[in-house]
Amino acid sequence: VREVQSFEHDIDESVSGMRTAMALHGVKVEDVSIGNQLIEHGSLPVSSMIDVRIEMSTLPGSKLKNRQRVRFHHAAAELLARAILLDAEQLGPGESGTVQLRLEKPAAAMGGDRFVLRTYSPMRILAGGRILDPAAPKEKRFRDDRLALLAELDSQEPVRIVSALAAGAGPAGIETDRLVTYGIGPEAAAETAKGLVSSGELATDGERFYHGDTVSLYDGTVSAALEDAAGGDRHLWGIDREELRAMAGLTGSPLFDLLLEKGREEGKLFFKGGKVRAGSGELELTGETKVLVEKLDAFLSEAGWKFPMKGDLLAVAGGDEKKMNSCIHILQDGGKIVRVGGEGWIAAPALAVVTSKVAGIIAEKGEMSIGDFKDALGLSRKYAVPLLEYLDMNGYTRRTGDARVAGPALEGEAG
Repeated sequence: VREVQSFEHDIDESVSGMRTAMALHGVKVEDVSIGNQLIEHGSLPVSSMIDVRIEMSTLPGSKLKNRQRVRFHHAAAELLARAILLDAEQLGPGESGTVQLRLEKPAAAMGGDRFVLRTYSPMRILAGGRILDPAAPKEKRFRDDRLALLAELDSQEPVRIVSALAAGAGPAGIETDRLVTYGIGPEAAAETAKGLVSSGELATDGERFYHGDTVSLYDGTVSAALEDAAGGDRHLWGIDREELRAMAGLTGSPLFDLLLEKGREEGKLFFKGGKVRAGSGELELTGETKVLVEKLDAFLSEAGWKFPMKGDLLAVAGGDEKKMNSCIHILQDGGKIVRVGGEGWIAAPALAVVTSKVAGIIAEKGEMSIGDFKDALGLSRKYAVPLLEYLDMNGYTRRTGDARVAGPALEGEAG
């Protein structure tokens, strides 16, 4: 806004009820039409569907039928619309009802705004009303859940409105900025939401608010998903975080992170390496599984950087591949072993020695050849090649021709 005037006099501000002229930057007269509103960008929704509460005129003959075409007078605009009666077959003189106005052109509106309906032709006053939802979804008629929400919006009580909107938002939650579009002032919206958090009716992650019933529902969903995962293989340490998010039906919802933090604070959930586990942070092994895990751990530790292959580990497991895989996963989840090549496994301490020696060679010579690597560790090509490929793949080394230099993961150690 470049300039504001009222009756050709410059003014600093204009308030409701004043006739005002504004010079707008980059807007031509022909771009503006009667009924346009000047609002801050994004402050109000622009929608072709608006849910309202109306009171019919008491004049004899006043009647509103479902899908009747009407004239919608809001602010300075007159728009044509179809009136979808949500809770009645028709409305007569003096009656009230809940209606969805499906506008032929979109409008910017706010909850609580007043309006007038006139008949399409001949034009006469039909009803007056108040906007409940300025950006309503396309709804079927006589839906109890939707009508219950609209009844809360019609109450004009901030506590009831905020609670109902949070419940209706489900796991997506609701931000206080959105509450303003329902006619609640910014300060009142923030204060009401915080009060409901204090009473336990709502929960918040600092940005969005979630209804307590929604939190309880999805808290149970997360717990059930963790239980199912544990039942699949009780010897695995937890479930991948993103896999759990999908299993709980919370893909794309920030409520998932709130629930995990809640579980952490309550001491019910534990986290390690991108995985989540319920109950306890330690994996309790018993019986044959515990014995085999210990045998495999000792075997791998003794092998050092001359790491064993699948066949060697299978022999230790007595030929039971299923048990072997389960125990290998337990050791891997515990950070005790690392996979090398297609079917090789190396103990984590042995791998640490390998990377330390590589860092020493590169620090001394500036680069490392395959021969340098084999000589330093006393390895044949069978072990050297998979180890070098692992180091390259994980950023410890970077190949330049036939030699290798320090990669990002090794530069600090090598320097």
